[in-house]
Amino acid sequence: YGVPFNGLLFKLKDPALPQWRSPPEALSSFVEQGVVIVVGSPDVHGPFLARARDQHLAVKLSLLLGLMGAADVDVKLDTEVSEADLQRNLVCLGGPAINTLTWRLNRELPIYFNFERENQIVSRISGRVYGEDVNGVVEVLKSPFAEGRRVVVLAGRRIEGTRASVVAFTQRLNEVEEGNVYNRSVIAKVVEGIDRDSDGLIDDVVFLE
Repeated sequence: YGVPFNGLLFKLKDPALPQWRSPPEALSSFVEQGVVIVVGSPDVHGPFLARARDQHLAVKLSLLLGLMGAADVDVKLDTEVSEADLQRNLVCLGGPAINTLTWRLNRELPIYFNFERENQIVSRISGRVYGEDVNGVVEVLKSPFAEGRRVVVLAGRRIEGTRASVVAFTQRLNEVEEGNVYNRSVIAKVVEGIDRDSDGLIDDVVFLE
């Protein structure tokens, strides 16, 4: 069976979603404490006066978190996030240009976005710079807003890169949890999206670090 969302039907038993028996250790707090998925508003907003177009990607994230056993999964626009929401575990979907919460977190990220260089992705870990539209990041860090909480950032230079980040998180999370190849203690990966079946949509990723 499936769940309708914005006229689309998403299968709960999606073969692309791992059937988790328990969540990865890095996300274990999501089960007991719940999580808020924050997506960019489709209206012009924020310091870059941008519109987000990736809200639909939150559906697959919600399904995966549900399969993990997360007790409470909410989805909110970045313009709706309250101080109470910031005290919870968070998933930030979309880059800093279209998601103001990602923008607030950008300075804290081990792999960040350089606004002065066309939103290039810059790794503080390796020193490498990534500039393709299909490049994205998957990062798990301690929340700067609340002790004992976690923040997941899934973001790309463009919507294609954000889609790649979601694919990595939903389909290859075990590899994400292994940490950055240059520093295994840091869960921060750079990915490049791939369209393996040539249907125009990213369905797999290559980990660049």
